[in-house]
Amino acid sequence: MLKTIIKDPLFHFLLLGCLLFPAYGWMQQEGLAAGNKIVITQGDVNQLTAMFEKQWRRPPTEKELQGLIDARVEEEVLYREALSMGLDEDDVIIRRRLKQKLEFILDDNLPIPEPTEQQVADYFQANQAQYQTEALISFKQWYFSVENYKQGNIEANLTALVAKLNNKQATETQLEQQSHSIMLPQQYHLAAIGKVNRDFGLAFVKELKKAPIGRWVGPLLSPFGYHVVFIDRVQPEQIPPLKQVQAQVISDWKHEQKTQQKQNSLDALKASYNIVIEQGAGNDRE
Repeated sequence: MLKTIIKDPLFHFLLLGCLLFPAYGWMQQEGLAAGNKIVITQGDVNQLTAMFEKQWRRPPTEKELQGLIDARVEEEVLYREALSMGLDEDDVIIRRRLKQKLEFILDDNLPIPEPTEQQVADYFQANQAQYQTEALISFKQWYFSVENYKQGNIEANLTALVAKLNNKQATETQLEQQSHSIMLPQQYHLAAIGKVNRDFGLAFVKELKKAPIGRWVGPLLSPFGYHVVFIDRVQPEQIPPLKQVQAQVISDWKHEQKTQQKQNSLDALKASYNIVIEQGAGNDRE
């Protein structure tokens, strides 16, 4: 009878179950214990100390360090509880942060070799426009405030004064005596057009570009009022030689290569997914 029971497959199944059930319970307890275990390593403590020193320019006291450790433990407890509750799901901020972290990883793992001389030359040739320097201009200006001008029609009078200056019938000293003060330089030496634009406005710059060199022009209007201007020198836009901007060209070439490699990596990742965009999704609104 006993031999018959021992040979019965059902007996083997029950015996195996009796052996496995305690083992499974033990493994579950170990798993739970490991999942609930929070370890603050010496590396974590060193990092907390370094962050404190960077902010406060001194090491933390023993009490302050314990407070930092307690805060890290509380952060880890709340983090794990939030994960267990699924609070990380469908959270736009968390999705963006994880996206950024992966992008940082991709960036750090994209080896960009040094370009050859030919690659640098070819890139410069294809992108010369972005290295073109701004036009530079040297001029002096005398300012006239509309509010403070008490001698009749300001525009007509200044036009007549400019004509007299060019015909040597008036002097720059007379011009200075009639002008008003302004918190802008009177003289600009090889100033970039962009700088002049920021100081005087686009309308002023447009008229300045049309003006002849070596003659008085005006009145030119700015947001401040009118200006009588004398242009000394104009240096047109130019493309510098490669040697002058080589470091920037190499940096730009590397940036473009990295951007392209990053896009290739993203395309490869996307290719591993079956992406379905439903037609009319989001359009069924009342």
